[in-house]
Order: sequence, then C-alpha cells, then structure tokens
Amino acid sequence: MSRHLRLSTLPVSLALAVALLSGCGSPKGRPDERLPPQPIITAQAYFVDHSLRVDAELGPFRRPRPPSDTGNDEERDDSRPRRPMGGPGGGGPRGAPPAGEGGGGSTGGRPLRGAQVMLRQSLTVTVTNVSATPVELRVAEVRSALGNFVPVPETFTLEPGARQTLEPMRAGYPANLDELELAVRIRTADANDAQTLRLQQPEQP
Repeated sequence: MSRHLRLSTLPVSLALAVALLSGCGSPKGRPDERLPPQPIITAQAYFVDHSLRVDAELGPFRRPRPPSDTGNDEERDDSRPRRPMGGPGGGGPRGAPPAGEGGGGSTGGRPLRGAQVMLRQSLTVTVTNVSATPVELRVAEVRSALGNFVPVPETFTLEPGARQTLEPMRAGYPANLDELELAVRIRTADANDAQTLRLQQPEQP
C-alpha cells in the first residue's frame, strides 16, 4: 500500500489513529509490521538565485549509531516500536503529533499515554552552497503532511561548495509513501525564498 501526501492532506495524526484502532482486533499484529520498508523518494530544488541547492530524501526510519573513535556516525535501520517524544532538542521523532494531541503548528507533542508508534520514515534535508561566495542563511520552514518540523541546525553559514545536512526528521505514517510535497523556506540577508518540493521515486535508468 502506498500513498501520495500533499500539503493539503488531512493531519496525518488522524490517519495514524484510524490505522492503529483498526489493527487492535487483528491477531496478526499491526499493519505496519507487515509492510516492506519505506521506499526512498527524493527531490531537488535551487534557492536564492540558484546559489543554494536543497536535496530532500524520505526513506526508511534510521537511528544514529553511537559515536565511534573513527568518526563514523552513520545511521542504521531500526524498525522497533519507540515511544514518540516531542519538542526540539529532545532527541525524539520530529513527526506529526499523536492522535488527540492536536497539531498547533508545532513539532511532536507529548507522548500518548500507554501507546507506542512504529517509526517508519526518516526525512533528510541537505543544503549545499553552489555559489562562489559564503552564504549565511536560516532554514525558516520545513513542512509537509507528516508534520511541521523544527530544522536543526536552523541558522548556519556555508562556504562555497560546502553543505549542511539537517538532523533527520522522523515520522510514523502507517503506509509507504511514493510521493510527498515538502514546503521549504530559506532566508538570507537579502532573500526570503519559499518553494514546494515534490518527493518521488527516482527514475530507473
């Protein structure tokens, strides 16, 4: 089962609540346990007079590996149920709030008592300076039907050719997505550029 999520889609918390409730009486467990991993969907766009490139990727939920002496901090797949945690800086998933908490335009929300949500997706956004001069910028908005995410870091400076990957944003949508609209807004001293990226599966060669 796959889905197309646009910015006008109803809050994903409602869909998640329906999916969890419909699976309560099934002896086969949660529907998301029988699904294959979220396929990778991507999008790319240029901002601020073509000086910045934004690459977005939604894929299977990944959890950071513990830091190592070699500096290899790659993430690893992890599909175990985890209790959602809200708020920036708390290390928890940055997705839609659980059912009953309400969105309010914020990230996360307090955990739903006695409930566990299977985190299934990770959204990664990378900003690259493709110009010949340094750019100081603020990622003012990263928003989709999965949630209104908090960019981490939010403000930074990129030297020519440098890139910054935001902290992965995690979600628990109970179906695989093959298309997702993502609103991104970047502000600099001279520009306020907002665009909507449409993440889709890359074309096969």
